[in-house]
Amino acid sequence: MDYGRLIGEAWRLTWRHKFLWVLGLFAPSTVGSCSVSYPGGSSHWRMDSGDLRALPPDLQRGLVDAAFWLYWNLDLILLVLALAALVGLALLVVSLIAQGGMARGTADVALGQPTSLGQVWETGVRLFWRYLLLFLAMIGLVIVVALVVGAVVALGVWVISLASGAAQAVSIAFGVLVGIVLFLVVVSVFIAIGVGVAFAQRAVAVEDVGPVAGLGIGFRLLRERPWRTLLVWLISLALSIGAGLAVALGVLVLLVPLGGIAVLLFITTGPSAGAFAYSAVALTLLVAGAWLLSAIANTFFWHYWTLAYLSFTGRLADQPEVREA
Repeated sequence: MDYGRLIGEAWRLTWRHKFLWVLGLFAPSTVGSCSVSYPGGSSHWRMDSGDLRALPPDLQRGLVDAAFWLYWNLDLILLVLALAALVGLALLVVSLIAQGGMARGTADVALGQPTSLGQVWETGVRLFWRYLLLFLAMIGLVIVVALVVGAVVALGVWVISLASGAAQAVSIAFGVLVGIVLFLVVVSVFIAIGVGVAFAQRAVAVEDVGPVAGLGIGFRLLRERPWRTLLVWLISLALSIGAGLAVALGVLVLLVPLGGIAVLLFITTGPSAGAFAYSAVALTLLVAGAWLLSAIANTFFWHYWTLAYLSFTGRLADQPEVREA
């Protein structure tokens, strides 16, 4: 595979077929990620009335006022939470439809087949349930890995707690080494899951198969071409870092003039209605600009991984732009 041509072709398709940017707004292109959550374990500390009286009087009044406000506005809070949940659910539905459309659309333009935004959207709607099951399967795989890791860690802690003296020191040192190896293995597994799911996303749309068959194709490609896939992933990682910096730079370019004008307005007119109105418009433009740049980056990486999938499956064997060696 000519990786330079792969990158160049992905960018050429991204810039030439701008209608896919619309789907890129809602279809993240992340191949695989390890999210770190705060380990909020159980706590035996409780605040009682004595602890509250030990606080400064102003802070006590603030806490009491906040508690009363929460009590009297509980219905409003629940309504806001319900609306947020509905918005999140709607975004998830749109995202899954956009993923199916992006998988089909990027494959069509790579193979030179005619397509349009309406066609790829209809494909995404038709494949929605498959991508939902694929999404749930990915979550299931992550949960299984997390449970296995948690069981291994718990077993290690239990073994160390049984030892004492020099044996405990040796056990801790051995546990640290095992922990390092386990960390590397877990990272590798998460990368493999991300790449396998990325290939499965393309397989579902291109081969018109179900999520289970798509996962089978994805992990088969990963198993048959481990080193080539690893190189594709490493290049993607480097490109994603560069894309993140480019998006941040673009946001900064927008922020400097927009923010500068807002500061001048507040200095000259104070906290006036005009200053606040301009700030709201400037913030909207800044968010829209950042979203657009992210959509372009998402579309590029969808093209990148679709071209890699088509190359690995032999569909681009006769294409002059991207050809396997």
